[in-house]
Amino acid sequence: MTQHVPQEKSTFDRDAAGVFSVELGDETFQFRRVRFDDRKVVGVQIAEAAGAHPIEAFVILRHLRSGELESIRPTESVDLGEVGVERFFVTRGDDLHRFTVEGLSMEWPKAKLAAKHIKFLAKAEEEQELVLDTE
Repeated sequence: MTQHVPQEKSTFDRDAAGVFSVELGDETFQFRRVRFDDRKVVGVQIAEAAGAHPIEAFVILRHLRSGELESIRPTESVDLGEVGVERFFVTRGDDLHRFTVEGLSMEWPKAKLAAKHIKFLAKAEEEQELVLDTE
């Protein structure tokens, strides 16, 4: 059972009743809190919580504490009680574009991503500059 509860809080939350809460974002970097009754969920449950239908048209990404992004398959299990499981993105797309930021591995389902969003993902400080390095 999944219950959607929008909240402003941006840190991992697990209440005494065993409900696990994570941030769920979309391609516009709008977030909402989603609560799961189970400690272990699969990618399709995360996608369903985001209203992503059909699942084949969406990509599920886990935003790691390091700032890196990793894709989650629809059948892949995620332990929400594990330290650092706090934020997911569910975005429309069928291809992943890989890039790195200061050695952090990133992937995103759109060919373009705003600099402010790259800085957010990489957990960069406001005063840090983002420089595009191409061949």
